[in-house]
Amino acid sequence: GKCFGFDANACTSCRPGLRLHLTNKFNQTGECLETIVCISGYRERLDGLCEKCSQGCKACDGSAGNQCLSCLSSWKFYPNVALGTVQTGQCLTDCPSSFYVDDNLCKPCHHQCGECNGPTHQDCKSCEAQAELIIEDPTQMTGICQLLLTEECNEHRYYYPENSADKCLFCSHFYHSKSRKCLNCR
Repeated sequence: GKCFGFDANACTSCRPGLRLHLTNKFNQTGECLETIVCISGYRERLDGLCEKCSQGCKACDGSAGNQCLSCLSSWKFYPNVALGTVQTGQCLTDCPSSFYVDDNLCKPCHHQCGECNGPTHQDCKSCEAQAELIIEDPTQMTGICQLLLTEECNEHRYYYPENSADKCLFCSHFYHSKSRKCLNCR
């Protein structure tokens, strides 16, 4: 094959039986490897060259950051839900806030949670604005997000959205008249 100087990563073509794995997209140079298929972290282009996937990708269908199909073991897969697909996504070191990790996959928290460690409304670690966290599991420091009391709610009731129709619900826990909040007994 053809290489520039003595650098093994500066080849533009390879001898038969070797595959060019591009390490520099700009000048189309790379390393010749003894393999029939592209190695992990690379994808085969239409011209037969192996192109590097974005950082953290184990397999991809393009070199852009959101074209990963799977991630390396320590990375989390964040699917392209906004683009209408879950087959491709990004490989991240951590899931974004309002997502939790499940088997190295970033999954969305319940809509009331700001941060969470699971999918339900009881797995919240923090809340969206206008809500406070009521700890129900002190070992995990998780609980439910309760919207702050509004003036429309009478005593012993709290404001809580239910099926997007806002309602004042009766406190199932102890009601503290001074703070006008429902409290969980500890």
